[in-house]
Amino acid sequence: MGGHLYRVVKRLSWIEGGKPAPPPEWWEGGEAVTYEPGDTIELEDQDLPGIYSRLEALDDAGRAALEELRSQKSGGVITSLDAEECSALVWALAHTKVVQGEGMKEALIWAIRNRAKLPDDSESREWIADVLEGKLDPERSRGRPKKRQGYDMVRSAVENSIARTYRDLLGLFQHDREGAWLVTERWRLREEQPDAALWRSREVNDLDTDEARRSCAAALAKLGARKCPPAGRSRETARELALQTTAERYGKRWKDLTGKSLTPAVVARLVTLVEIRAKKSK
Repeated sequence: MGGHLYRVVKRLSWIEGGKPAPPPEWWEGGEAVTYEPGDTIELEDQDLPGIYSRLEALDDAGRAALEELRSQKSGGVITSLDAEECSALVWALAHTKVVQGEGMKEALIWAIRNRAKLPDDSESREWIADVLEGKLDPERSRGRPKKRQGYDMVRSAVENSIARTYRDLLGLFQHDREGAWLVTERWRLREEQPDAALWRSREVNDLDTDEARRSCAAALAKLGARKCPPAGRSRETARELALQTTAERYGKRWKDLTGKSLTPAVVARLVTLVEIRAKKSK
């Protein structure tokens, strides 16, 4: 059975090489490796139980293998992701159900039962109440004014993800500009060239030492990695780099969702919007 590539979403301790052994050891030989979020690993289907919640599939076969395990563990309910990841995925799936013709009320009930986080702001809660009360149903009784669907849960989930990624990247660029740039270039190149043989190599995932960083940078350069903009007066600040790389990371998803381009200025406005919503919900 051939292996499939997966992206690590939570820190994963693994053993490269070696072979099965009788209990109580179960395994002998090999080298202990720690994969960080964003790293790529190739695994056989039999390797997935016990670690599948830490992985994101990079091809259809891998996605099918993960979904089968999740279904077996949860009886069809998504439970293997953390709260934020699960909520964003569930709302996206609920949106797909509506697009495919399922009623908004049924899709919303499905989302709630599958761990979608309910927002605290008044606009979102009003939208949910309207759906459950049937005010947004396509067929309406005579005399009741048609109510506008004023909230998009999928868009809200994407906006929250953009704001969270920006905050994480801002901290990275403030602490380690060169290392943060390598991480973001690795993201970009994986998206643009997912089939590149480089992603099977351990060197591109190791940034722990100066030598490892140089090796990673050289490997990424072969795929067209850009050089990190130097720091200094009149150069891009950590905030500007975080805005720029966040816009690049979510540009396609935002375009598909809204039909508009995601620029650094738009990212900045979304971050402010999410912060305002958070303050109102307290």
